[in-house]
Amino acid sequence: MQLVEAAFQSTNRYIEALANSRRRTHQVNEIELQEYVPPDDQQNARFTYSGETDQKLRYLEGIAKFQPQEQAQEIEITIEEYDTATGKMRFSSACQITANSGRIVIDLRWLVEQVRNWLGAHGANLPSQFPIQFQGDHFVGFDDDLNNLNQEQNSAVRTALGSKLSYVWGPPGTGKTTRVLATAVRQCVNRRKTVFVLAPSNNAVDNALEAILGSGVAESNVLRRGLPTQKFLNDHPTCCESKITQKEIQLQRDKILRIECQIRLLRANEVQAILEIRSETRDILAAQRDFLTGQAGNSDSQVWKEMSDFSKQSRLMPLAPNKS
Repeated sequence: MQLVEAAFQSTNRYIEALANSRRRTHQVNEIELQEYVPPDDQQNARFTYSGETDQKLRYLEGIAKFQPQEQAQEIEITIEEYDTATGKMRFSSACQITANSGRIVIDLRWLVEQVRNWLGAHGANLPSQFPIQFQGDHFVGFDDDLNNLNQEQNSAVRTALGSKLSYVWGPPGTGKTTRVLATAVRQCVNRRKTVFVLAPSNNAVDNALEAILGSGVAESNVLRRGLPTQKFLNDHPTCCESKITQKEIQLQRDKILRIECQIRLLRANEVQAILEIRSETRDILAAQRDFLTGQAGNSDSQVWKEMSDFSKQSRLMPLAPNKS
């Protein structure tokens, strides 16, 4: 199968290039065993250690190598946690480490080896090849964008945009991310296409998005899902899902506060109206009380005389008090 064979060849070349390149090493001190998980039917034994380094680590998500000071043999480890502020870290290994210091060797061979292993397990299920159906006339202004690329990058972009599946390989520094990926994504975004950018680590995702943003794609067109690195979060907060969610929550909170203020204002107006009604009621009751108090000062005979006089004037028969 042409595609699988090409992928195997390029993957092996990449592994060789990484093996021959300078690898990053970091000194780790104060190594202590934190946890030991004995082996069982499902997995091998696992040792978890703590340590401290004064250098900033990179490519933290995945497998690295540990090299004790007194030995040349490298031990495969997995970095579990790392605090960039303090340099403290936790890493695990299937082998016991007796040294209290050593060096961590970090490269991407483990990642490429996983790709090769996947091809070996699932490569037979891939189609043999995909025809390239690129049409330059379909992309307005496309050739102008490609003028800034070299021949290999130009071909890679055309293949990526003209194929259902493409596999771009190149040693570090050849522009796979900053030139090929960024140009291809910008072409799609400019034509209102949706692009889903995946990478094996948070740092790799952020590097890809940095290249895409640097190519001219607006931040309003980029959504960073998941957990970004602190640097990307600081540089591009409006792209990050967590910041967007926090902003939306704050907007909803502001709306709730405005509604609560309106409710309090309405309640204050209602209370004021009730107080005014109560005040008017008290004034009316006070006036009635004064009137009744004044009337109570007259004697019964005087009241009867006034009623009789009123009856005479009205030619009505006055009513005598009941003597029974």
